[in-house]
Amino acid sequence: MHKTQNKISYEEDEEDETRNVQAELETPSSPEIFQEEMISDPMIDTSESEQTQSLEASFEENQPHSQPLLRSKSLSSGPFSQSSSLETSGDKGNGTDPDPISEPDHDLGPEPELEAEPEPDFHLQFGSLLSLSPFDDQEWDLESDEDSDNDHTSNLDKPVYSGATITLHESLVAILTVVLHFKVCGQLLQAILKLIQLHCLQAGNIFKTSLYFFKRHLSTVQGPKAFKYFCSVCYEETDKKGDGFYSKLRMSNESHVPGVYKDIYDGDVYQDAVRRGKAGVKDHITFLWYTDGAALFTSSKMSVWPLILTVNELPYSMRFLKQNVLIPVIWCGHVKPPSNLLINEAYSDLAIMKDGVKFSVKNEGDKIIKAEVLAGTGDTPARSLMLNMAQFNAACSCQCCEQEGKPRFDCPGVRVFPYKPAEMKLRTVHNMTAYAQAVERGEKDVVKGLIIKKQLTLVTKEKHKTKKWSVHKEVEDLNKKLLAIKPPAHIPRVPRPFSEMPYFKISELKTFALDYSLPVYKGTLSDLYLDHHATLVAALQILNSDVITAADLKIAHDLIHKYISYFPDLYDEDFLTINFHLLLHWPEIVKNLGPAWVTSCFPLENINGILLSLVHGTRWAERQIAASVENVINLPDKILNLQNGDPKKFCEEILFKKRRKCLGVVGNFELYGSEKMLQEVEPHIVTLLSGISAENKNVTSFPCLKQGKYLYVALSNRASCQRDSSAVVFTQNDSQEVGIVEKFLRIYNCNCSSKCSCETEVYALVLKTKIVNSFRTLLPGVYVPNTHEYVLTEEVVIVPSKNLHGVCVKMQIAGKLYISKPCNSHEIE
Repeated sequence: MHKTQNKISYEEDEEDETRNVQAELETPSSPEIFQEEMISDPMIDTSESEQTQSLEASFEENQPHSQPLLRSKSLSSGPFSQSSSLETSGDKGNGTDPDPISEPDHDLGPEPELEAEPEPDFHLQFGSLLSLSPFDDQEWDLESDEDSDNDHTSNLDKPVYSGATITLHESLVAILTVVLHFKVCGQLLQAILKLIQLHCLQAGNIFKTSLYFFKRHLSTVQGPKAFKYFCSVCYEETDKKGDGFYSKLRMSNESHVPGVYKDIYDGDVYQDAVRRGKAGVKDHITFLWYTDGAALFTSSKMSVWPLILTVNELPYSMRFLKQNVLIPVIWCGHVKPPSNLLINEAYSDLAIMKDGVKFSVKNEGDKIIKAEVLAGTGDTPARSLMLNMAQFNAACSCQCCEQEGKPRFDCPGVRVFPYKPAEMKLRTVHNMTAYAQAVERGEKDVVKGLIIKKQLTLVTKEKHKTKKWSVHKEVEDLNKKLLAIKPPAHIPRVPRPFSEMPYFKISELKTFALDYSLPVYKGTLSDLYLDHHATLVAALQILNSDVITAADLKIAHDLIHKYISYFPDLYDEDFLTINFHLLLHWPEIVKNLGPAWVTSCFPLENINGILLSLVHGTRWAERQIAASVENVINLPDKILNLQNGDPKKFCEEILFKKRRKCLGVVGNFELYGSEKMLQEVEPHIVTLLSGISAENKNVTSFPCLKQGKYLYVALSNRASCQRDSSAVVFTQNDSQEVGIVEKFLRIYNCNCSSKCSCETEVYALVLKTKIVNSFRTLLPGVYVPNTHEYVLTEEVVIVPSKNLHGVCVKMQIAGKLYISKPCNSHEIE
């Protein structure tokens, strides 16, 4: 493996994490016996008798426990341009999920619903998966029925019965859509199949009611799975399977300007790969790895650990779509996978990719594509596991430098890292090789990345209420400020009170830190503490920017060092755990791998949620995942390939949210809402229209405009009481401004008396604002770049839609207007 990456985010308290680790170490390692129940996965036949289950439970109780791993035997395809053709079987499609991986339980207010965005022209089709599974003499087999092996394909294009308007294949895809979207268990699916059969005419009826037939059909579009079994004590493999790799990838070449960081391509690590001829050239791609564990059940320690690879050369907006990620290995077990096991299991595939893989490209013939892993990301425990290094609470646990830290006197399991820059000797290839033989000299470097999850709400916790920094007595006032915020539509959740802080999602903590925290804390924290917090927020915003210069990195470096150096005096040195310490390395990480959003874990963290949703019973979890994961990934493609008609419409209505009809598309913008002709035009609008020679043209108004992740909603629209998407960033006379959209105008370049399809232009009427106060930092002359206090002016300008560049967070707090501009245009909250 080449240079690995650990990235900054926001992490739970070290004390809680340490206690969890200690509890795990103190718990006996013997496997927990699952409570027996029917497997409820739709892909698994659960027609076993209770007596058989009891015998199997008794057998398992006396067997050595093994850990399950699910792994790609042949990664037969991946993200690539539509012009490519593969020498492998499987569905060919172009991925229809317009959204990247996101958290499923979004708490959205009633903003106007929208149509789905155009789908990307490529997708990820899984090849085959290999699973490390509990060793068990009882084989998991689906009972076949009266159907022959070929029967499942011979009638797929025929009507389900004589005169039916739906074919058998269309019927099965429609059923699969319902099963996966509503998480239907196997028993309910069996009942649904029989119920459908009752409603079908018997003449020429070819509809099947068996789960075997249903799964048999789905297996024709999946790669084979191979399962491996590893002893839970020595981790020796008990069953070996071959593996291979075959992929379909899209490549992108980016120009590089030294000292300017726009994406991972501009980082020193990528540029080093470019100099070695391993990246930035035709037919070469690189991967970013990610892993994290998630508990499968609340009643046991069974967990799932996927190894995920994303393609750096894909455009960022497509890099994390679930159909474009590779999952070569999934570990299922009662303990964490041992260090390097995930990498070792994927190594043979990665080695093949590094040497080059031959595939056929349409109109270009055969091509050899070479790929290698460039970096990695994950939370603190996962990073330690993947790098085979000490955990965060051990001596010398920083993966970037050799500062040892010290145990905290009141909690030895927590290690404190005092601010001592002189002790921060950076790790290098040579000194790491001297410490361990796991890294080959001159070829591998594991010290150029980090990730941190950090809580920014220390001042609100009750256990610190007697401390000098605490504002616990003012928590209700803070709650009032926080809950008054109406976030824009692209932020998944509305604010929640501080009492629910233990349940905050990572995205909520991120939004609080970057956007909400300074306006909420102002007037409650003392000036010194507010300036101290603003120092960190400024660094966060700079390092998450679209474009970062060498001068920006220097400012961010100084801000973070100032923040950490003041921390012991303002708070307590005992809180300077590994999370705070890793902040000091963050600017160097951005220099190595590009802006912080490039290697963010946020788009990937819901992968585990997707995997967990595939497990409905406590037995054979890895097989349930293996049976269903490809269908979840490839379902949009299956629907896309259906013939236009009622079955396809039915599937699309279930899979995609019902959204309002789009009024039209102008350039890259989609228009939504009710369009109304302007009858009595106000004088100031007439003046503005005359400035663009449109005073005598047909002009309509509408409330919503969408481009990419941003939904712009005019202030005149009152559809939502929880959301406000009217604050925008726009350019005027080559200067960036912030304003409030009053309404959107559509100007028709014709004089048609009725609705027509003639060319139109879209403009926004924007009420300008001006900054009256900025948040200062501890560095003289440096202010928080994106969050300010504003006042409304009386100047209204007409802005072409192409000059709109993002939706801001607008906050009315204590009678003042605060607006926080987006840090970058790439991340989707």
